[in-house]
Amino acid sequence: MKKVLVALLCCAFIGSTFAADWANGDNSAYKKGDKNVSLGLSIYYFGCYGTFDYAFHDALSAGGGVGYNGYSFSSYWRYNYFPLVGRVLFHPFNLKVLSDKIKVRDKLDVYAGLSLGWSIGWATWKGSGSSLSDPTVGGFVLRENIGARYYFKPDIYAFVEEGAGFGWINAGAGMKF
Repeated sequence: MKKVLVALLCCAFIGSTFAADWANGDNSAYKKGDKNVSLGLSIYYFGCYGTFDYAFHDALSAGGGVGYNGYSFSSYWRYNYFPLVGRVLFHPFNLKVLSDKIKVRDKLDVYAGLSLGWSIGWATWKGSGSSLSDPTVGGFVLRENIGARYYFKPDIYAFVEEGAGFGWINAGAGMKF
């Protein structure tokens, strides 16, 4: 399933260079040239993170993020993660097919995409005595990313998203430049 999703996103990315008029950013909260900086909190694993996205097309953006999160397991182990990811996002509200049918697209930006990167991790033993073995922590990150941004002002928004390599549910605020 992940391979199919990666292939579809690669096709969308490559296809955008050959068919530049399939999306329209007019009267939209998201358009080509936008730069978004977001700060958020993660729920499971609990933590915080920051992201940056650049809109290189009216329906596609790319960027990256860095964060910290962790959790404890039965009061013996403390797991910590430091994810570093790059991401590509697709913004369907700007498709020409939908642009005149969605009335809230001047305030709402929904997106879906992939996050790819590396998570630096470590575990700390908190129990009495010594641990039986050291767990494997961290590694390669490949996650889906589905979310929405609601713009209170043209350059200030709140967002909620699933995935992205930071936590299962993420929420926060950001600014558009």
